[in-house]
Amino acid sequence: MEDELHVRMVKKYLDYFKAHEAFEKSPSVRNYAIIRRELKELRILVKERYEETKVVYYEAKKYRRRPK
Repeated sequence: MEDELHVRMVKKYLDYFKAHEAFEKSPSVRNYAIIRRELKELRILVKERYEETKVVYYEAKKYRRRPK
């Protein structure tokens, strides 16, 4: 499941990068809206991954620190 999320993040970054290039060439209202949309969607995916890694970390930590 995390691989799928990682792949979606990479694809979204590439979409953002294309939007960034277009915005740098011509900072129009349309390109501004597109780059903002791409950043928002990327931020959503990053937040989802952040929560996912936090859960995995604390689950691993719970099993690693068993009292003797």
